[in-house]
Amino acid sequence: MAHPVPENESDRVLSLLNLKILDTDRDPEFDKLVAVVQDIFEVPMVAISLIDADRLWLKASTGFDVAETSRDVAFCSRTICSDAPFVVPDATKDCNFIHNPLVCGDPNIRSYAGVSLAVEPGLNIGSLCVIDTKPRHYAPADLQRLRYLGDLAQSLLKSHRTEQALATQSKALENQLRLFDRACDLAKMGGYEIATGTDELIWTKSMFALHDMEPNTRVGLQNHLLGYPPSDRRRLIAAMGEAHRNKTGFTFEGRMYTAKGNMKWVRLMGDVEIQDGKELRRFGMKQDITEQRRLTDKVKRLAEQDDLTGLLNRRGFRVHLTERGANEAFASSSMSFFLFDLDGFKDINDTFGHDAGDACLRKIANRVKIVVKNSGHLARTGGDEFSVIRYGNEDDCDDAQFAEALMDAVRKPIVWRTHTFQISSSLGYTRRAAHESFTADEVVREADLALYEAKNAGRNCYRSYRSDLGLLADEKKTSLREARLALKEGRFELYYQPKIRLSDDKVVGFECL
Repeated sequence: MAHPVPENESDRVLSLLNLKILDTDRDPEFDKLVAVVQDIFEVPMVAISLIDADRLWLKASTGFDVAETSRDVAFCSRTICSDAPFVVPDATKDCNFIHNPLVCGDPNIRSYAGVSLAVEPGLNIGSLCVIDTKPRHYAPADLQRLRYLGDLAQSLLKSHRTEQALATQSKALENQLRLFDRACDLAKMGGYEIATGTDELIWTKSMFALHDMEPNTRVGLQNHLLGYPPSDRRRLIAAMGEAHRNKTGFTFEGRMYTAKGNMKWVRLMGDVEIQDGKELRRFGMKQDITEQRRLTDKVKRLAEQDDLTGLLNRRGFRVHLTERGANEAFASSSMSFFLFDLDGFKDINDTFGHDAGDACLRKIANRVKIVVKNSGHLARTGGDEFSVIRYGNEDDCDDAQFAEALMDAVRKPIVWRTHTFQISSSLGYTRRAAHESFTADEVVREADLALYEAKNAGRNCYRSYRSDLGLLADEKKTSLREARLALKEGRFELYYQPKIRLSDDKVVGFECL
């Protein structure tokens, strides 16, 4: 099966080979990125692939049983031919892929979307792709998000290239200082050494550039540490102190202010040279990871934010709720958890379409945000389901008033085009007093049981959790479990009693009672 070949194929392959990444071991950073991409796009297969001269090799993947495949059958062979995203909504309807063995057989690819990856401009060496076993269309916003994630994959590839360069250059640091400085400039890195018997720092030229300082400026360790914010400074001093006591190296990531007041995220790697059990010198590297950190934070926001309303999504809310339950810093504050959904919302979607439903969800989200203000956190945790964490409430009466305020915000008429919608809500909530521990699963279950009772009461109302709701739920669960077990073990028996039907003293039929 023929595959397209970029015009700069030889330069492209050379760029890949110079990266020295083919057939290397798995890398946790690449695996984490693939996991995040899979979680965001909810697809069974994600891959960071590299296209060699005649094969596709997977640096990181999920959903695949192989590490490489022929380039002839690889969808990514077409992705690297352009800087624009390459999308196949339905491979069974695409003449380029309808007979592809990856479509006709395992893993049964149906839809594909990929963006090209490069460590040098114009030389696409691989791709980040998402693959589904069912046809799928991707909106422009989805493809832009995939491009952002691809930028992070490129950053990881460039970091790999930097690490490879540094591993080679560090072996001959004194003889290759000029080459080392050039590589450090490219990677935004600098080297340092602590002068023996003093606190004076000896920096490479690139280290001065990283700190926005003139070359050859005298720098003392203690004054240098003042450039870190207090919390980061304490962590760095602790890491350096432990390394000094144990005569080992250390790593550190944190914020730093340059001489010009610019804040940067940096990764600091320190090492020690030991001879006859004595510490001869300490040295290391510092890297500007501000851009990498920005992309990482962007990925985290994308993974934990609801696209439609801008609120936290279920994943982000569960993370926050879990952290809240385990954080002793909040122990002195009470917490209430509210869970509500919209009555009759499905009718709006079915009658007027999803545009109308989406407009309602955005409007309600904005109204509820005003009610919550700075007293807690709000999330959209389902299609028409919202959750609220509220801190510092005084008592149950205060919770009830807050529940009414949430429901009033939902009840206000919503105007969409020429239509006006009146939506109500059903709400359940639970509460934890100050110094009372909890888990996310506990409070979500309790609020859900209270919500279920509100719906049984006719909807458009709220209920608070009571212990008997949990007991009833547990009893129901136990009864169902015992019934399933009895059915499995054949302990159910069917009894019937025939009744004879007579006509003129003759038997004309039977009935079973």
